[in-house]
Amino acid sequence: MESNNKDSEVIDKSVMNEPEEEDPEIVEKRKEIEECLSDVDSVDVEKWKNLARSKGGLICDEYRRRIWPLLVGVTKEEMTEAPSLDELSTHPEYNQVVLDVNRSLKRFPPGIPYEQRVALQDQLTVLILRVIIKYPHLKYYQGYHDVAITLLLVCGDRASFPLLCRLSYGAGAPLAPFMQLTMQPTQHLLNYMLPVVGRANTKLANRLEEYVGFLTT
Repeated sequence: MESNNKDSEVIDKSVMNEPEEEDPEIVEKRKEIEECLSDVDSVDVEKWKNLARSKGGLICDEYRRRIWPLLVGVTKEEMTEAPSLDELSTHPEYNQVVLDVNRSLKRFPPGIPYEQRVALQDQLTVLILRVIIKYPHLKYYQGYHDVAITLLLVCGDRASFPLLCRLSYGAGAPLAPFMQLTMQPTQHLLNYMLPVVGRANTKLANRLEEYVGFLTT
């Protein structure tokens, strides 16, 4: 019997798993990135920064894996073999780092085999401890592992170490202010929290403001 419902004739491409047509701007950007990667020595850091900041960012992890080290000047000599977890287990921050890493399950790829997940968790713990051992004045903070796991999953354990070092220590290192002995260098940033939330959700910002007022009375 023939259906009279015209809607039944419409094919849902998402159900058919057909890929959506890519944005023409991103297609062109892919070509530009490929061209730059074919001769990295002729590309300056400003070019990489512009590609990262413009529409679509660096597009995919394949490009990020190759370009992130170039953005911060990581050399092959810095991509050294990581020590074992046992070698670092006596560090004072070890237990806190392990506790936070164990909470990071949602950040791992879905469906990842148990053995691979455990191996990645160990690599993540080692990565974080290597940085705070190299720079003993830096203090680990909760949430640092979220940055570290992003680098680890995209770039692997060798490249992620110098990358995380660049983000954590040195002039202009974005994470350095948060790794000091006290919160004093970053406490002023809390003043921006409610206005930023308010831009996205006024109702939520108002409720948070009421709650903060309640706690301080």
